[in-house]
Amino acid sequence: VEATEQLVGSLLEAWAEDADEVASVLLRQSADGTSAWPCPVLAPVLAAVVHRDIPSWRIAFADRLPQDRALFNSLWATLCRATPAAAAEFWPWAICELAVTAGDTASRQVVFAASIALSLAKTLRADLATIKADLEFDSALGGEEAGAGRKVSGSLGPAALRLRGLIKLPFAALVFTLAEHVPHESAAEEAVELWMKLAIEACTVLPTGERKMDTAVEVASK
Repeated sequence: VEATEQLVGSLLEAWAEDADEVASVLLRQSADGTSAWPCPVLAPVLAAVVHRDIPSWRIAFADRLPQDRALFNSLWATLCRATPAAAAEFWPWAICELAVTAGDTASRQVVFAASIALSLAKTLRADLATIKADLEFDSALGGEEAGAGRKVSGSLGPAALRLRGLIKLPFAALVFTLAEHVPHESAAEEAVELWMKLAIEACTVLPTGERKMDTAVEVASK
């Protein structure tokens, strides 16, 4: 563990000194577009880069992140478990830069974008279910007012932190982009369904100031 931490620290220092050079090595891709490095090795390094907000990581990830579903899922899981605040900042960026900007319908990028949207939707729906269950539990213990009056973004932990990213979500753009790819990618159809369900559920659970999705839901539903 200590050796791994030292390696990660050295890589982060090198990234800070020469982001382009280090990113070109860490984000190297195989011929099939997947990561040239094993996911269990690379994901913790990339999570540390995001967590410490190392300069230029957004540019490097947007331009060079391998279109590797296993790598993205491993990175996302690492962020959620180790650095919830960083995960909350990361996922809206990932939607905007890696999912909404997907290219033509025949590209590998579309498959990757749909898988990202699907993975994040599943996580956030689980977060919302956690919060809903927590509020219902409070209500059962302290009466209806106790559950209804509790502020969702208060002390509910990682789930609430991630859900606050909904404020930054370009919901209509995401749904429209995924809908365009439904005929070509099955994961896109499932992702659209889950994001629509998430939006509707969020509008019934989260305070208005923490969702700002009502208008987007209306537009995307038409």
